[in-house]
Amino acid sequence: DNIYFEPMNNIIACEVDDPLNELNWLKTLIINGRNPCDINFIDYVWVQELEGNDIIVISFGLRNYKYAPYNCSGNTVFISDIDFYNSLSEEKLIYKYI
Repeated sequence: DNIYFEPMNNIIACEVDDPLNELNWLKTLIINGRNPCDINFIDYVWVQELEGNDIIVISFGLRNYKYAPYNCSGNTVFISDIDFYNSLSEEKLIYKYI
């Protein structure tokens, strides 16, 4: 589709220049997660590196868990290291619901 999301920061990740718009699985999640009243509502998306791998971290605003980490293929990954989540910052943010 022709929807374009303006990235909060220009971050190259997952071997693409614009992961927010070039990773189809991520773009689809965001398109489907724009309703603040829906359980799939997405309020933030970060790109964070872990052990040399890019991780996409999504905050689903209405779910019980705070963060959902994904690999570049769109598969969820398990990360228990609280320091990883504490290191998420504005500089790593690529999407914020406005």
